[in-house]
Amino acid sequence: MDMDTLRDGIRDLIAVLVAEATSQPRKKIQCDLILSKLEVDSIAIVGIAMELEDRLGIEVDPTIAWDYPTIDRMADFLSNRLRSPGR
Repeated sequence: MDMDTLRDGIRDLIAVLVAEATSQPRKKIQCDLILSKLEVDSIAIVGIAMELEDRLGIEVDPTIAWDYPTIDRMADFLSNRLRSPGR
């Protein structure tokens, strides 16, 4: 799988998780907005991080939302981690 495909898949996964956590339709989730603008609270972030861990098979700290506050930035970070040797 190439990097763009991996990043796009992760971005779509995060967007779906955000939509579910905020009870919004997926199509209303803008991946370039800061998560707090999408009404994602700290409780939702913990759940999203746990789900990402399960689905991606890597450790995802809930502080990811502060370090990478948009879905796009989070997807970039996670896709780079998955592609890194010795992840």
